[in-house]
This record gives sequence, structure tokens and C-alpha cells, in this order.
Amino acid sequence: MDIRVSLSDPQTTAAPVPDFPWVRYDTGRLSYNEALIEGRWLFSGSSALGRPMTRMQVHREAHPRNQGVMIPYPWHPRESWESAFRITVDGQLLADRWEWVGEGEVKSPRLGCREHVVTLHNLLRPVTAKLFTRLDDTPFITRWIELTNTGKHAAAVSEAYTWSGRLWTLGGWPEKPIRGEPAFEIGRFTQYAWGREGDFAWEPLPRGMYSISNSSGTSGWSEPFCMIRNNSTGEIVIADLAWSGNWALEVLNDDQRHGTNRRVEVYLRAGISGPAPLRVLAPGESVTLPPFHLGHVFGDLDAASQALHDHLRRSVLPSLPEGVPNLVCSNHYGYTESESVTDDYLLDEIAVAAEIGAELFLVDAGWFGDGKGNFVTQVGDWTESPLLKRGFKSIVDETHRRGLKFGLWVEIERMTEVTNLAKEHPEWFLKRRGCDIKQLNLALPEVERHVHDTLVGLIETYKLDLLRLDYNILQVAGGEREVAGAADGAFMENTQWRYYDALYRIFEDLHRRYPKMLLENCASGGGRNDLGMLSRFHWTQGTDNWEPQGQLKIFNGTTLALPPERVMPILGAVSPGVADVDFMLRPGLFGHFCACGSFPSPREIHKESLPRWRHAIDLYKTFVRPWLHSSRLYHHTPILRENTPGDWCALELVSPDRSRAIACVWRLPDATGDHYHLRPRGLDLSRKYKVTSDNTGQSYLADGASLTNSGITVPVRATGTSELLLFEAT
Repeated sequence: MDIRVSLSDPQTTAAPVPDFPWVRYDTGRLSYNEALIEGRWLFSGSSALGRPMTRMQVHREAHPRNQGVMIPYPWHPRESWESAFRITVDGQLLADRWEWVGEGEVKSPRLGCREHVVTLHNLLRPVTAKLFTRLDDTPFITRWIELTNTGKHAAAVSEAYTWSGRLWTLGGWPEKPIRGEPAFEIGRFTQYAWGREGDFAWEPLPRGMYSISNSSGTSGWSEPFCMIRNNSTGEIVIADLAWSGNWALEVLNDDQRHGTNRRVEVYLRAGISGPAPLRVLAPGESVTLPPFHLGHVFGDLDAASQALHDHLRRSVLPSLPEGVPNLVCSNHYGYTESESVTDDYLLDEIAVAAEIGAELFLVDAGWFGDGKGNFVTQVGDWTESPLLKRGFKSIVDETHRRGLKFGLWVEIERMTEVTNLAKEHPEWFLKRRGCDIKQLNLALPEVERHVHDTLVGLIETYKLDLLRLDYNILQVAGGEREVAGAADGAFMENTQWRYYDALYRIFEDLHRRYPKMLLENCASGGGRNDLGMLSRFHWTQGTDNWEPQGQLKIFNGTTLALPPERVMPILGAVSPGVADVDFMLRPGLFGHFCACGSFPSPREIHKESLPRWRHAIDLYKTFVRPWLHSSRLYHHTPILRENTPGDWCALELVSPDRSRAIACVWRLPDATGDHYHLRPRGLDLSRKYKVTSDNTGQSYLADGASLTNSGITVPVRATGTSELLLFEAT
């Protein structure tokens, strides 16, 4: 990693180059440049092969259309896109009139990372911007911006894009050929509905503006993430915004043609969306725009995905507490009927969890409220149900007596009108246009304190080993509040930004207070699988779609953006669909293993099924888990669309030293033939491997080169069945 800052350099050519501030970040094979030229802070290009730019090249990037050459046709400048961020304050787009204040390296809270800050002040509006950049020796930079109102009046922020810039220029004058059509493709998660996470697909990048966004009030079941592939050069840019509210990733394909000449420029920007103003800053107040992660690599989809996994593991996602692996969890089954549960019900489920080999028992919804029926109406009053006649602590004690850790579900952000909390504090509802949204308004400091203190009380009362956060409502545009202090009149601020800042602060404090406690994220499944949440939680539930084939496809796609050990499939008989028990259990071997509803009670355990549960869990603990957090995941079938049954799904997980690996092939309804031809991608060509069929228990020896080059014929003859192969270097 290297950080270089210069305000001027010796002239190296006859062409004069003016002095200007220039910053270069080298991380992994990425060389990334930004510069302040004529009052504009510009992203001045990056190289995925580690090729540094000269000062003249950086300066030319600011004026790419006229380098002293008469251009006989109009190239229209996209100046507002070329700034390295896009911020609008009081209706003024701050694309230029920036002046240099200073720079410096700051201490990074992440071991092995470096952080740098550039400070700019704007001459049009009284605001200062601090541009923070984190490097972690992967081909990614992480950027966030701290914006401060230095004026005497309130300042309304109506646009807040953390990053913006021109990614590539192809073609031009004189005529330069563009290889590959379409010139660019965009890869993204295409579905926005519940239970449709991970539906990744490539599509040609159309000419003009292309926008992907979410306006549900959460990051949604489609993450603020995309990849852009340059088919002319083979490069892939990865964009990932760490934000849990409404967001927008916008791409401009500026494909201009004049006669036989063609010039294509691709721009990208990423930031918060929603009704303006997004934030109203009082004099002296600061706000931080959400972090944006930008990667630039050569390679295929797996190369891009693995580079992203490396980046997230090194400098974004929290480490598990020391000595605590990915514990096998059993999530209690009773809540799926939306009813409060009894002591006996929970005691039975604890016994089943211990029987299958789980290490942590989690009580999900149904433990709180008045015990009179549907728990959905009780959220907000976090007192134990009267149906738990022995007291909830007896459940905790029995869990520990069985040798399991204990976890608890809350949906702490919600409050319904029938709860005691709502009757005591009706003013705590989130409001928009005078109407209540049935959740707490975390933008109010007193509500933030109540939520924080309630969670602390639950953690300390029940000595929680794990806290599971769920969220099952959509705040859409967010709340609003009237803010005085404008130069003339008042502002009606959208409070969603303040809401999520408060939510983040709460869980950051819980991390500090309880460093050994685990945090699990869920929002109706994958409704908030963004890096804003995942940077504060240890893992996330991938989806609430528990049907085995659907969940498999979702896990397959979601792990293109998230490391597999951070994605939790729910495995169990509560699924509305059917499949062979091994088919259902094997996705858990590749991610964070969680059982739910394996058997209704210890009296109703199926004697033929139980050994398969125990086998899968034991295999996870002993063979996979020791190297899971540094594994390489290969997607042999990365594109599995939600609107089609699919044919085959194949995943390969490899240890970092290539001494161990697992590969699984699942047969889906549209598969033809009686086998799948698997060519492993992660094995060591120079080693010999013992290859074991998990279906038959039979093994054979083969060298890595022949396995990789010739492949393996994997027989899977029936829909809803699978085969798992284990590779051990001898």
C-alpha cells in the first residue's frame, strides 16, 4: 500500500503542466488517482494492472476532449459527473469552486489498513468536506466524506453521492476501434421483492442513463451493489455502497457517434436517495456520507467476487470474537405459526437442538407480549409472555445446562398502536405528513436512548450470547421534521439519514460494551443485506424463502457479493417445499449453518433422518469450519434466475492453502442427462487428492492437474437430490 501526495512536480516534458494538488493511492494491483484542477476535485483514473499515471496524464484526464487538437464535432462535457463526489447544498451543486485546505494520514481502527484524509473548502457555500480513503492492500478503496456546515444558517443537503467519476473512455478521434459488443455490461441483483434475493444477471449497458435504486426505506432485497464489465479490455469495476436506507447507483453510458467515429465514456455515481432535503445541518454540524467501496480488477466473475470477499474480510466486516467460530445455530421453530409459545414448547426445541449437535439455541419471535395470540401485534413491549410460567430465565438456564449458548430475537425498531409503549409515548411514532408509520422514530434522541437502553437491559438480564435483529416493515420515504434556522423560512427534513445514523450508533456501542456477544442481522430475510448493516453484524440471514431450491439459488447469488461465511441459510422441515434431506442441508456447509424445525420434539425425531443432520453438522464443524473464514468460493453456475426452475447448481469451496475443498452439485427441475461434468478450479495442480463421495462414502486418489483439466463426472439422477465431494491433499 502506498499513499502519494504532491502539489507540484518537476517538468518532465516540453508541454507545460500547471501545479495542482494530486493524490495517488496504490493498493493491491490498483493505482487510483484524484486531483484538484481548476476548482474541481476529480477522479482522474485508475489502473487495475498497477500502472501509475504521470502528472501530465492526470491533467489531461481533466480535459480529455481537447488536448490542443481541433475537434470537428461536438463532444459534450459531463462536468457534473466528473467530480469525485456529488453534493448539492441549498440548491447549489458543488461541482467546483473547491479550494485545498490540507491532507494527512490518520490512524486506522483496522489492523493492517491505512487511512488518509483530504480537506477541501467550498467558495460557493460555507461547507467543508473531509474526504477519507481507506486502503487494505486489496484492489479496493473505501471512501467516505464528512461534510460540515461552517456558515451562520442551516444548510440543506439535497444530493449526497459519496462517489462519482468517469470509469473508462473508449474510441475517440482519430478513429480508434472498440473491441467487443456490447462495449459494456452491468451485473446486478435484478429482483426487489421478498424472497427473491441474489438474482444476479449480466445485461448490456444501454446508451444513456441507467439507474438502479431502492425506495422502500431499506437497502431492500436487492443490495446497493453492481459490477460493470468492459468487454473491450476485460476489466471489471465493482461498486458497493454501505447504506441501509434508500439508495441509488447511476451509470451514464455516453455513447457518442459522428460518422465512422465513435467515442464511449462510462460514468458512475453512488449515494443516498429520497425526498429532499436529505439532511439539514445546523451551523457547525457535521454529517458523514455512507462509505463507498470501489474495486477494479482483471478477470472473470469469480475473480471479481473473490477480490470483494478479501476486501470485506480485511477492512469492513467485524471479526468474530476470539475463540468463537461460526457456531451451528438452532432457531426455534414455534414462532413460524405467529403465536406466543410455552415453556414446554421451548424446552422440547432445546432438547432437539442438542440432539442434532447445534451449539447455540436462539429463541425467535413469540417470547414477549401478552400471550394472547399473534406476536406481530406485540412488538414494542419487550416483556416476557405470561405463557412462560417458569419464567424466561429457566429457558436460558436449560439452554446452558445442555451445553448450548443462548440467543434472542428482537424487532426493536417497531412499535404497534396496541402496545403499552405506544400508549405512553404516541409521539415516538415515525411520522410523515401527519400520519404514523408503525415504527419508532430513531431520529429523536430520546427514542434512540430508549432503544439502546432496552437492548442493554435484555442483554444483561438474559446474559445473551447472541442478539438477533429483525425488521419487517417498510418506512418508504422515511419520516420528516420541520427544521428552523434557514436564511428565509424553514426546511422539512427527511429524517431517514438521521434514523440510520442512530441505528448504527446503537449497534456500534453494543459491540464496544459486549465484545464477546454475537450479532445476527435479518430484515424479512435479506431486506438489509447491505454493508452498512454487515459492517456492524457478524452475519446475515440470506432470505426468508426457506423452500430448498429457492434458498439454494439465493445463497448462490448472494455470495457473489458477500463472503459465504457471512450468509446464513435456514435449513429445516419448516420449508414449504420438499427435497432430499442432503439437498436441503448442504448449502449450510458453504455458509453459516442454521437449523430450524429439524424435528417437532425429541419424541418425534425421525431415526433415519437424524444421522444425516448429525453428519452434516459434524462435517461442517470438523472439515469446513476451520478454514471457512479465509476460503475461496467458486461459482460454477453463477447465473440462476429466480423466474426459472434452473438446471444445475454447483459450488466449490477451497481452503487458502488448497489442502482441502468441498464441491457440491445440486440437480434442479430443468436439468437434463444423468450427470454434471465438474471441473474444479481451486485445487493445487502439483498435489494428489483423496476424493470422497459423501453419498456413497467411497474414495479414490487423483492428482490436482487431472482433476482440474479433465474434470469429474458427478452422477445426480433425480431432481431434488445432490452429490457432495470432499477433497483432501495427501
